[in-house]
Amino acid sequence: MKNFAKIFLLCFLVLSIISINAVYATILSIVASEEYSSLVDNSTFDDGLSGWTLVKGSGGPTSGGLDSGNVCLYVSPSYDASSGKWVFEMKAPISSSELPFMEWLKSPYRGVSFSYWFRLVNDVSEYVSAYAYIEYSYTSSIGGCPFAAIWDGEKYVLVNNILPNARSYENMTMVEDYLFIDPLLIEDTVKLKILEFQREMSYIDSISLFSFDYPSHYKVAQLDNGSPVLWHPEIIKIPSIVINSNGSIVTDKIIWEDYLPYIGQKDDYIILEFSNISKAYDLLLIKADDTIIKLSLEVYVLINDTWSFIGRIIPREIYSWYAIDLDQYEIPYNDSLKMKIRFTAEHKIDFIALTMKAPDRVKLRKLKLFRAVHNRLGNSKYTVKSDDNRYIIILPGDELYLIFKDGEKLKRNYKRGYLLKVRGWYRTLSDEEFARYKDRIKNMDPTVTISSEEIKVKESNTWVQVPVYYGDFPDTLESVYFKIRLESPVQFNAYIDCAFAHFAMQISSSNEAGSAKIVAIVTRVNVQKNTKHNITDIYLCFALIVYSSDGKGIYTAKMSVERTDSDSVGDVRELISFEGVSDIIGYDNAKENATHVAEYNEIRMKETQAISQGLAVIGLLLTVLGIITGEGAIIFGIGSLVISTTSVCRAFLINNTDLIDNNDGDRIIHTQLPTTISANPNEGRVTTKGALSAPVHWITILDYGENKLYVRGYIEFGTIIDTSDVIYIGPPYFELTVSLTILAKL
Repeated sequence: MKNFAKIFLLCFLVLSIISINAVYATILSIVASEEYSSLVDNSTFDDGLSGWTLVKGSGGPTSGGLDSGNVCLYVSPSYDASSGKWVFEMKAPISSSELPFMEWLKSPYRGVSFSYWFRLVNDVSEYVSAYAYIEYSYTSSIGGCPFAAIWDGEKYVLVNNILPNARSYENMTMVEDYLFIDPLLIEDTVKLKILEFQREMSYIDSISLFSFDYPSHYKVAQLDNGSPVLWHPEIIKIPSIVINSNGSIVTDKIIWEDYLPYIGQKDDYIILEFSNISKAYDLLLIKADDTIIKLSLEVYVLINDTWSFIGRIIPREIYSWYAIDLDQYEIPYNDSLKMKIRFTAEHKIDFIALTMKAPDRVKLRKLKLFRAVHNRLGNSKYTVKSDDNRYIIILPGDELYLIFKDGEKLKRNYKRGYLLKVRGWYRTLSDEEFARYKDRIKNMDPTVTISSEEIKVKESNTWVQVPVYYGDFPDTLESVYFKIRLESPVQFNAYIDCAFAHFAMQISSSNEAGSAKIVAIVTRVNVQKNTKHNITDIYLCFALIVYSSDGKGIYTAKMSVERTDSDSVGDVRELISFEGVSDIIGYDNAKENATHVAEYNEIRMKETQAISQGLAVIGLLLTVLGIITGEGAIIFGIGSLVISTTSVCRAFLINNTDLIDNNDGDRIIHTQLPTTISANPNEGRVTTKGALSAPVHWITILDYGENKLYVRGYIEFGTIIDTSDVIYIGPPYFELTVSLTILAKL
């Protein structure tokens, strides 16, 4: 693969909102003279294990891949005595020539996806769990807090910063902090370390670790007092509208967990309105992170026309889930609820929703501290074992290694979490003080690992995809790895194929009727050889995701792709086309098994049985990637496409050649989202969430200048009218447009 650093993304944003219209545009720029197929070399394993490193287990090339007859890997795990599991693990780096581009990914509009497919050789008696990881390391920055890291079986990976509440005190004041840890590895011995790679001096009085087990279908958030609370990801109520202090509608920045956050400044606030809710929704969820300035988010609820303060959240530096228990307040729901979040400094909020606390309660077990060793001061076990105001000092470059014993056996279908309690304080060093320690942190490149959800398989009759996406990279990247891991209590063998990583870009917008998003993924750039002109094949994938506000429905949703030339090359014509019109996916939340003008296809139903209903864009983004091998080929009917998401929706196959309109040599592609809107609405069901996705092949000819594709999502929302006989969508109507320009240049 040639250097893809020259294939860059240039953002240009235009936003205008008038009474019922909104337009949002951005530019994705591709250098058409450089080839690209994947950020991972040897993604289809045609060269065996070349470019990949085996961490655990063994493997080699064999026939019978995902695309019939092609090469794939045949892998076998090795037994890991510490965890009592059979484990296979391998990883591949992004080459150093790609890192300058990766560092540029600091913009919230860009991300990277990685996925692979696997199939068991034989059925097994216990589940095989599969994970995909994006792992990166970066150079230390100039501000922040001490951090906690956990051993993943190979190295220490960052969890998050600790003692964020200590920044509220200028003079030494010992504070308590509780950090939830979701471990990548479960062993009898838990290895942690506290490290300082920024410019703080920390005073640690005591450290304790607690473990707790919980049903695997729950997720964990932390209450404002630090306690862990369980919630179900399928029971979620997102706000119908979000408005900031300037009066702008910013719903799209809050309703999707997609690393496109709302960034609030000091004294800014957002007002959230929830509709059709009851007192059963007793937990407020917030996914947020912090910047170098560290203060809190203040949460208020509207009670009797007065904003009443109900809690404060102090975000950490890496995105985390926070929660406020609403049961402790006398809140009159009245079928709706208004909340306000005030920013006391710059913070990023990626997602907010109401949910229900799980009936299962967390039971903490305190673990025994076995060892504590300071890299400079030596044995520190008895200094940090208890709250006695005898503290240990951690300077820039210091590391405190901790070992705890956890002999409790994990039950089947349960996960284990840890709660780290730290009592201490820190202060920021002056420039003069920090100069003494600056050289000590030069070689401290902390590592962060982003994990997919767990995918569990026992049968061998299908290929399964394991995807992960990340869109919040720092601007000082040092290395990036993509990792594959399979594990089980029983021995197994598996095939692995199509481990692709791609760049992605997304843009979103809102108005009073709803929100929309366009996702663009560059899957392949192929430069044609020995031609008279500069001809390049560009393979892209586009997705349009739509979500309507309360009381509104999607009347129509279209996605069009149109080509415009500035470089005229004689009689040679450019071409844009779908990779087969039948490869367009359209689905909505109202259809389920109902008939539609689009052809119903049972295979596609199975492939999309776990696609998000629209609460999380990542589900759709990875669905699009799941049907693209990276070589422009489409894979259908192979087996289940497994995506871990918040809820289920149905897919319908559009198979209509009229969707392509030939116009003076240019091709304009129009697709329409399946809806229930017709002369006789289908049993009163209306579409409120939906999406379109399609792969596009663009053959561009460039001798000079630049060529463009205009990708446009056009949505009409209407008011949901409920009569005694039927529910339908009628006036007033609202329009929302989201635009993306693809720019090809030499």
